[in-house]
Amino acid sequence: MSENGDEDQFIDDEGNNAENGDAAEGDGEDQAEKGEVDVNDPDDGEPKESNRSPYSNDRFGKYAKDRMLEMNLFPFYGRTKELDQLEAAVARISPEDTEHQCEAIWICGDAGVGKSTLIEEATYEIFEAKSNLVCQGTGEENHVAALPLQTLSDCLGDLCERLEQHGGKELWQPRIDEALGGEASLLIGAVPALRKFIDAEPIDTRRLIMFDINSRRRFDRLTFAIRDFLKAILAHHPIVMIIDNIHWADLDSLEIIYRLVTSCNLERFLLVGCHEPVDDAHPLATHKAAISGTDIQETHINLQPFDLDSTKEVLSGLLLDAVTIDEEKPVQRTEDLAKTLHKCTRGNALWMMAILRILNDESILVYDKGEFKWSKQAVKKHMKQWKEDGNKVVKSISGAIENRIENCSKKIRFVLEAIALLRLTTFSLEKLDKVLLAAWTRQDKECYVQTEDDLKDFLSKACKLGFVEDRGEGYFRFSHDCVRSSAYSTAMTEETKTPETSMHLAMAKELNLISAKEKPDSRFKFLAIDQLNCCSSLLPQGAIVKLYKLNQEVAEICITRTSFRTAAEFLEITMGLIDNETKWKHLYDVTLRNFLYLARMKVCCNDLEASKKLCKDIFKYATSLKDKIYASHLMFSVLMEEGKYNDALNRALALLGRMGENFPSENLRPIVDGEVGKLRQMVAQRDNRQLLNPPKMTDGKALDINFLLALVVEISDKCEPNYYKLFAMIRMMHLSLRFGHSRQYPLAFALFGSHLVTIGAIKEGHRYGQVAEKLGRGTDLYGGKAAMMFQWNICHWRRHYRRSLEPILNIYNDQVDNGDFENADFSIVTYIQYHLASGFELEGLRANVMFFERPFYDYDMPDKWRITIVQELITNLMGETESPLVFFGDDVSEEDEFIAELESGGDAKAALDYFYFMQLFIASLFNDADMVQLCLSKIQRPPDGIWSSYYYFFESLFLISKLPTTKGRGRNDLKAKIEEKKGKLIDWYNAGAPNPSAMISLLDAEYLVNKEAGRQIAIIKVQEVYDEAIHAAAKEGMLHLEALASEKAGMYFDSIGKIDEGARYLRRAHKKYIEWKGVAKVIDIEERFADILHIRHRYQVVPRENYFEHQKGKKKGVKKIAKLAGKGTKKIVKGAGKGTKKAVKGLFSKKDKGRHEVSADQGGGEEEQYAEDDAYDGGSQGQQNQDIYEDDVGEEEYDEGEDQPKEKKKSKKLFGKLKKIGLGKGK
Repeated sequence: MSENGDEDQFIDDEGNNAENGDAAEGDGEDQAEKGEVDVNDPDDGEPKESNRSPYSNDRFGKYAKDRMLEMNLFPFYGRTKELDQLEAAVARISPEDTEHQCEAIWICGDAGVGKSTLIEEATYEIFEAKSNLVCQGTGEENHVAALPLQTLSDCLGDLCERLEQHGGKELWQPRIDEALGGEASLLIGAVPALRKFIDAEPIDTRRLIMFDINSRRRFDRLTFAIRDFLKAILAHHPIVMIIDNIHWADLDSLEIIYRLVTSCNLERFLLVGCHEPVDDAHPLATHKAAISGTDIQETHINLQPFDLDSTKEVLSGLLLDAVTIDEEKPVQRTEDLAKTLHKCTRGNALWMMAILRILNDESILVYDKGEFKWSKQAVKKHMKQWKEDGNKVVKSISGAIENRIENCSKKIRFVLEAIALLRLTTFSLEKLDKVLLAAWTRQDKECYVQTEDDLKDFLSKACKLGFVEDRGEGYFRFSHDCVRSSAYSTAMTEETKTPETSMHLAMAKELNLISAKEKPDSRFKFLAIDQLNCCSSLLPQGAIVKLYKLNQEVAEICITRTSFRTAAEFLEITMGLIDNETKWKHLYDVTLRNFLYLARMKVCCNDLEASKKLCKDIFKYATSLKDKIYASHLMFSVLMEEGKYNDALNRALALLGRMGENFPSENLRPIVDGEVGKLRQMVAQRDNRQLLNPPKMTDGKALDINFLLALVVEISDKCEPNYYKLFAMIRMMHLSLRFGHSRQYPLAFALFGSHLVTIGAIKEGHRYGQVAEKLGRGTDLYGGKAAMMFQWNICHWRRHYRRSLEPILNIYNDQVDNGDFENADFSIVTYIQYHLASGFELEGLRANVMFFERPFYDYDMPDKWRITIVQELITNLMGETESPLVFFGDDVSEEDEFIAELESGGDAKAALDYFYFMQLFIASLFNDADMVQLCLSKIQRPPDGIWSSYYYFFESLFLISKLPTTKGRGRNDLKAKIEEKKGKLIDWYNAGAPNPSAMISLLDAEYLVNKEAGRQIAIIKVQEVYDEAIHAAAKEGMLHLEALASEKAGMYFDSIGKIDEGARYLRRAHKKYIEWKGVAKVIDIEERFADILHIRHRYQVVPRENYFEHQKGKKKGVKKIAKLAGKGTKKIVKGAGKGTKKAVKGLFSKKDKGRHEVSADQGGGEEEQYAEDDAYDGGSQGQQNQDIYEDDVGEEEYDEGEDQPKEKKKSKKLFGKLKKIGLGKGK
């Protein structure tokens, strides 16, 4: 300001003369008018040499004289060591062939020390070299005034703008769609900035606001969606993500960034975070400490203020003629000024610039004839006087900036103060002119700005003074955070803290009017609520109540945006507005909702203790049992997360007792059996139409009880014994039959049908299980679980294995689309077992297991051994190990170590039983009797579900193999045992189970030749029994059993010297093992029967680095099974480590056809299978396939056993549907 204080005259001069051009506060952390910097682009983008000049290209000298002070940019000087560190990090991620993990660079320093200036220089000199994509975002100190996930949204939005410059939507959208799959809707709902490249509709907010056991997974889903989005880009370009003021980033953005760095396996990704020093309790410090505990490479740059020598150099270049910059004289001329400034500011660039601007305003520092001039005595005198007077200019950076603001004209000052009241560093004037004008009306009339043009004019003048920067497209930014905070401090005087003069209150009212005309989730609503929260102490009681509800509304918006931590902040603000007793007494409903929301958010943020405390408050103040049930649901989730299953069960039983549902505590089994008997009689009286079309359950108490009973079922699965699960099932059935349909209706019938199957009532259990199948929907938490229970426990007793593959995939797709990852693991495991049991080719199963592995690890699903063991089984069967019978390690000793590891796990019995059964599976195929015997002795609990018949089959096969060597009474006992085991399979088959057909036929053949071992048997008879087994397996599409039956026949004929006959069977076995992709068995046959097979090209063992070993630790593959475009069936699709690809016809992608796709041969056989030899002629195979694909029931009728092989029914419609996905081929 000039001596006469007439700053208006100074402004009217528009700063054309340096004498009137104020120096600006700032170290250049954010450069306005970036395009005006006249620098040359690097020719080849190669990293600069480490011996850098201390000055930044030609940005010094005359440019500094003419523009630096006016633009508020302190010249970049030195920092060569820091630039070298940044360049080294970029060099590590830049090569196209690198698989270098992501890195993190932390630039820490006090406000004004030059962090952002360093980043700007590095972006220009280093980051934008080669093909790096640079995206930037900034944390806001008051992030609750911004939109949810604002920091990350800014980064991703900036990245989208860069993509538009590197190929645009036409190039990138297909890649991004392929990577995201069904998660695109969730992603754009949370980060709307990505709509530029994603064409999808956000998920219905009504679904997102609801809470269930999967809600806490939604934040994981969002993180993985962002990961997949970034990976789609990283496959082609390295990414440098720069976040300024990361310590102010909203907590959700900060959490996602932390996860992206530590657990998302991003390659060629560099995070650069700039922040001020924070204490150990700060979330950023916590995340940085956690990252340091990983193998992520980090670079820590602690940026220090300028030392005295650097200050001399900078001032000589800034204030003196550029031509003499390298001479000694200019440095000497600035030495005294540099010492004075350095002593006061301790080398802080922003502070020095602020003081220079003040000296310039007060004509102590003047520009004359191409350089600045000053009086050393005058400078020292002013500095001394400021110190003696306690002037805030020499106390802090903020004090110096406040001094400049206070000495501006009133209109300029109020421009800055009004904008600062928005409490955002970056802002847009869109529709805010009236808001700012409303704030001014509360002040001196001299400050009043009458029109929008006046506002823009004074804002332009503020830009020229260096307080604000024009970012283009209507966006502005304070030149530094200290400018914003200083302007806010000057605005918040005692005169502005009354209801009549409060600028916050005036702006809030105007913002409310604007937000009422905008979308409910617009930025104006967040700004309005923030303004009201700032002046809540000035509001009357009625307005406080409204504010209480408004905070809850914006918290709900945050929840729908998956911004759980920000939602919790708003809800906690709401908590502090009114004391507990008052709000529970006078605002009961809204307070209950507030407590429930906050407790849920704490669960979603893994703050279980806080959630428990809130639930206890609800128990204390709730006036109805129903409200306590809501809180109990949360408490159950917390207790189960903590592993306190018995506590959760006892709480649930106690709550049920209060509702009149008392469970017995002793003699449980007899009571269960009696109740089940009564229930069977009751359900038998209902016809199919009644069961499939129940009325809707409307009784409130019954709905609550059903809800609690479903919780008891869930909790009881973790407890032993689980009789309470059966009692809950019985009560759910009674309520469903009495009151009608609810969400738990399909679950009740699935549980009931499963129990009936376990006690031998298969036909009856299948009937009730089909109610669950028909009414259960994968889109519902209970419906999907019920439908999958039917698939695992029931349907294989009446249908062929392969018929269940498509329904299972449909259920899994629905679960993934709706984020039901609590039950998706059951669907994954069920599909794997069905694929393996059905005999489909192994390579497709291997690819699918890799797809399924990703959600298993992403969402930390339990029992990962179910994936690991199957991976090893497939690896062994496909010939990628030297010893197919050794699952883990290279020898038995290493495998024993794995077994010991399993035994130390939480579910050791189940894991070991599963492991030994998979070994039994492969040992039976390799005819290793010793290993079969070992596995049978180790299995403590025979497998259930679809493996029940296989277990009896393998055991019978082993017992039959012992017949030739067993004599006397032991032989009779052995025969009786064989008849018992085999008889079990026959009983199931006669009861309507189609799957044991081929097993029984093969056991008949083996029993015949082993029982009569050493005796002559008619060859025709032997051919007949083996042909029947081969035909039965071929009819069911079970390649492995068809191959095994052929191999057994070949082995027998070879053993009795019928070489030609044996070779014919062995060739068929060889062919079928090839179709099955069982390379290990192909090699086994080739080695044992090379002399009679005459194979020209032998198979060889592939090195140990197999598909799964190569992918281990990378978590690549497909996250979900994508939905087929348009109507029709959802299908598995191939995605080479890039997320979910679009669906194509067939179980696998077209480009893998012939390698992954399930062929018609595997879908039930075709006439070509039997063309090799007339002895295998089984008639029209296409007709037989249609028998298998018979639909179960219509809309209102039930399947009563139509899958029995002897009953041939036609259903061309369903057959045609399955044919499309490669499960069968007909004429």
